[in-house]
Amino acid sequence: MILFLYIVCPDEKHLGCWALAIVNFLINITAYFSRICFWIDEGNHYQGGPLSKACLIISLIMIACWFYKSVRKSSDHSGAGRRGMLIHIFVVLMLLASVFLDVTLDEAGQPITFLTFAIVISSVFYYIWLHLRFVQMHEDDLKAQQRLR
Repeated sequence: MILFLYIVCPDEKHLGCWALAIVNFLINITAYFSRICFWIDEGNHYQGGPLSKACLIISLIMIACWFYKSVRKSSDHSGAGRRGMLIHIFVVLMLLASVFLDVTLDEAGQPITFLTFAIVISSVFYYIWLHLRFVQMHEDDLKAQQRLR
């Protein structure tokens, strides 16, 4: 999620999200020595502890922050920035749907969470979107150079 923030706002430090990521890491690392977050039972099944939903809550906070910054950044631009807003809305809806599915569906049969899958797919969409933006900017530069000649 922090990488998505750097895509949208590369000049900001995003210290709040880094703090959330560190808290998430510290909560999940407790699985090595306690059952406060989660553990894997003898049958190789995930068992949640009292803080098992912390990752989902932190992810929701980061998604909200990222979407807010995306909307703010897109509203500063006209035309292409507003059209680019569709990719942000699509990715946010996909991430929220994956969090919903992770919470509501039985986790025993899932080898991978929906959120992990959605983040990978979102990264692919963002790569394609950034590549198309780069190509468009390059074509605009070429047109401007041709006009100067």
